[in-house]
Amino acid sequence: MDADIGENGHVVYALERGTRATSLFRIDPGIGNILLVDELPVNDVNTTYHVTVIARDAGLPVRSSALRVNIVVWTWLVLFIYLLKLYKIADKTLLSNE
Repeated sequence: MDADIGENGHVVYALERGTRATSLFRIDPGIGNILLVDELPVNDVNTTYHVTVIARDAGLPVRSSALRVNIVVWTWLVLFIYLLKLYKIADKTLLSNE
């Protein structure tokens, strides 16, 4: 969200081209949400994709900024194990602080 008013406050989002990830993901130009174009290949489980999001305003002069986003694809099993470890760490922390 750009705090400017008028055209300077209108931001458009795009993905920087040139990586394999840009063929798998797209970005909503008005909101900036990153979405899948299609299903990911089965062998891409537990993979990290890197995309660069570019935000440009409509002012004169045009201002822009870029941010690298890491998209991590996990299987449900890996995600479950990760969340279980976080829960155990949080549970031990809570018990030791009581």
